[in-house]
Amino acid sequence: MKNKRSFNIIIDVSSIAFLLLPNLIFFIGWYKWYIGFPLTLLSVYLLYKFYRGYQSELKTEELEIPDIKYLFGMLGVSLLLAYIGGMGELTYQTTDYIKHNVIFSNLATKPWPVNAGDPRSPGDFLCYGLAYYLPASSIGKIFGLKSVIAGSFVWGASGIFLCLIWIQRTANLYKWTFILIFLFFNGLDPLFNLIDGQVKDLNEILSWDGIGYPILLSYISPARLVVWNPQYTIPAWLGTSMIVYLCRLHKNGVGISAFVASLTLIWAPFITMGLIPVWIYYLVKSRFKNLINFYSVSGGIILVIVAAYYAAHEPIKDYPEFLWQEGLAHALRDYSIFIMVEIGVYLILVYIINRKYKLIPSSFRQLMILSVAVLLVLPIYRMGLFNDFLMRVSMPSLLLMTLGIVSVLYKTITEGLYRKSFPVILMWIFFAIGATVPIRFLATPLWPAVRVAKNSIADDSYSIYDLNDLHGGWEISFQYRGSNKSFYYKYLSSNYPETSNGIVPKSSGFK
Repeated sequence: MKNKRSFNIIIDVSSIAFLLLPNLIFFIGWYKWYIGFPLTLLSVYLLYKFYRGYQSELKTEELEIPDIKYLFGMLGVSLLLAYIGGMGELTYQTTDYIKHNVIFSNLATKPWPVNAGDPRSPGDFLCYGLAYYLPASSIGKIFGLKSVIAGSFVWGASGIFLCLIWIQRTANLYKWTFILIFLFFNGLDPLFNLIDGQVKDLNEILSWDGIGYPILLSYISPARLVVWNPQYTIPAWLGTSMIVYLCRLHKNGVGISAFVASLTLIWAPFITMGLIPVWIYYLVKSRFKNLINFYSVSGGIILVIVAAYYAAHEPIKDYPEFLWQEGLAHALRDYSIFIMVEIGVYLILVYIINRKYKLIPSSFRQLMILSVAVLLVLPIYRMGLFNDFLMRVSMPSLLLMTLGIVSVLYKTITEGLYRKSFPVILMWIFFAIGATVPIRFLATPLWPAVRVAKNSIADDSYSIYDLNDLHGGWEISFQYRGSNKSFYYKYLSSNYPETSNGIVPKSSGFK
């Protein structure tokens, strides 16, 4: 019993601390001291308050815990996934690391807020979800850029480890078979690529960039998210799992989960948006009890302060905002194919199997219905150069739906249903087809992607504006920039008024 309590306390407190640490760095480094310092004290106090009230406010008796050997095994998997994903520059990095490496380097070597280095708009600054980068880059300010490379690996692997534990904790199931099914789960996009005939080689068949340009409909598999987008994956998986956990078991679950959700905003605002339906579900289920407390009010304050930073972002309005703007018939075709390929086939089979064998617990069934409803609605709206709105806001709901499907797949093995049910056999056939995509991405060190990053964290010669040249002259840096004329920069930023005249400070290091 003591081991169970110790494990739960360590995981819970360290997970909140993991999400919180970048916030503390951000408050102190990016805001005026009389804003950042009180927010830092408030956040640390809430973490301490959570720890002190743990035993009296949380009911964790029903939770299983893994043994020490299993935990070390999960740590090994986390280190392997971090290596495969290119963390620490130990192997090939996907093109997303062009941006990652420049941001790491800029945060470690330039004054905060970081100037974007655009000669046409010399006052623009880096305005993006910074949480993933801040801890390692802060170490780099003291020990140099080489330490950022090592720090990024340790930080990223730690986040993956916590995510894997929370995924299994949400299912209350610590089994190798379960986590392997989860990591290799994917939609049927390779099958669509083959049927569609728009493929040149195997690499293209196993690469899924979505359907319906310029709307770009895409839901992404767990393995690809870890390899390509750890900065989104970690807050999405931790935030979703912790909200479900806290709202089920914590005395003030709705309030403290609001605080946890607020901590994800500086990680990625679209992830925070994706957490809102899950949080509202539990708010309604609790009949609005414990909504107003110290946790929720503090979370609201953090949301407002950080939202002011994002409000400085340059607007992006170069693409259609709604699916039907490309023509209703075309939109219906793309939407129908996308839903069936990505989630529809699995959901139909899961419904048939669960109706007969009752494999999904009733407590999780409503969460699955909620997640599916969100995933059906999200494709209607588009935002961002690559429709990041759909890909990122969907991640919490996609996780919950995936956990439901993976739980069914796991139980069909443990209960031997694959021997006597045709829908089960069919679902495993589709799983095998979809798994070819995660296999491809998990084989990155042996089979690098067509497009790989060629810049390093240790190269401090690139500014945010230089992302355009690093991407072959494509105007891409506007996604990461905010205006020095914004309310945040003028009244909240730690660096105003030194750069208010639009002059890049000499200390910034830009040439």
